[in-house]
Amino acid sequence: MIYYPTVTREPFRNRGRITDLIQTRRLFEDISHEPFDVKVDRIMMCGNSDLLRDTTELLVRAGFSEGSRSSPGQYVVEKAFVEK
Repeated sequence: MIYYPTVTREPFRNRGRITDLIQTRRLFEDISHEPFDVKVDRIMMCGNSDLLRDTTELLVRAGFSEGSRSSPGQYVVEKAFVEK
């Protein structure tokens, strides 16, 4: 597991929206890791609905599928705080 904390507003060592950090590949440079690979990487997301929607779009375009209890996938979304 790689933990990469980031913020969008306050000064911090990792600053920027995670979707931008993924698209610009800065995330991967910072963690010295290859870009996400559907064959080996698994992702858990938690955040506001815009963040979850945008990150899901990135992952789906990269070939990832959402997992559930009944169907394994490469990413899951924590839905406790998702607005309905």
